[in-house]
Amino acid sequence: MSRASFHHVLSPHGWAAWRFPAPADQQAVEEAFAARGEIPRARPEPPRPWLCVYLWPALELPRWRTMDVGHHAKAITPSVTSACLAHGEPPRSGAVRWAELKLGGRHYRVTLVPDAAMAAPPGGFAHRLYILCKASECDLSPLFALAGPRDFPELAAAVTRAYYVGPEPHLRWVPGCEYVDCGNVRGIREGEEALAKTALDILADERRLRALIRLTHDLSPDARAEGFELGLWTVSPREAPGADGLWRVLEAHVQRRDLAAVEDAIATLRRLLAGERVEGEFTTAASLALMYIAHMVPFPRITDRLRLPA
Repeated sequence: MSRASFHHVLSPHGWAAWRFPAPADQQAVEEAFAARGEIPRARPEPPRPWLCVYLWPALELPRWRTMDVGHHAKAITPSVTSACLAHGEPPRSGAVRWAELKLGGRHYRVTLVPDAAMAAPPGGFAHRLYILCKASECDLSPLFALAGPRDFPELAAAVTRAYYVGPEPHLRWVPGCEYVDCGNVRGIREGEEALAKTALDILADERRLRALIRLTHDLSPDARAEGFELGLWTVSPREAPGADGLWRVLEAHVQRRDLAAVEDAIATLRRLLAGERVEGEFTTAASLALMYIAHMVPFPRITDRLRLPA
């Protein structure tokens, strides 16, 4: 299979999402699962209107997810080999245990079921993730949430790098665009991908992802110092306030030819030279990274700390 047939779960233009015109057929969904609360060994393929994609590589989730959103009574390392999406309410039958996942303004029902189909070798017990969306637009971002970006950033970071094999998405969804106007945001507009790829690199780096998530909850000096070191925060709390320290930072950005970081430093330098007190904000790359996970962090309280390039 050629690389051209693979599609990113999360691309510079957002999460892969599909639009469903009608709720899932309740009777058909119920017939797809075994009666009496048991999962059949020879599980039939989910009926329409389920839309299924295969994941490459298979994505591991924390071991207790099989107890949180699955059918197991003990912790087993689940390896998500495929995902199926639909729009509607869970079936009335008690054969499947569904967990609620509320991310920002989106409401999902999810469940993990043992899988027997895959497009890549699994790293654990092969499972299929079913995602039922309350809204007609259903996306793959629950994969990132279930991977545990705060406690298991290496698993969530893997989601950012993952591909899916399957039908083209109807649209790409950027969660942050539901909070801020994205019409003129450079990097998210069609055809401008360089900045967005830098932002995706942050989400695909477990150390920077953990620090980014921490900053959305904690703006302590230690958190800001770590963010500054990793290129997520514009000003170091350990530097004396003023332009001298920032000149050194600007020179380092120029040597690395990091244009976005240079623009961040110049904007901060201008404010300092104008006599403003500057405590710092998220860098441009970090701000764009947060746009992709806005529904998983306290985004409204940090919007005034973002630097979104116009």
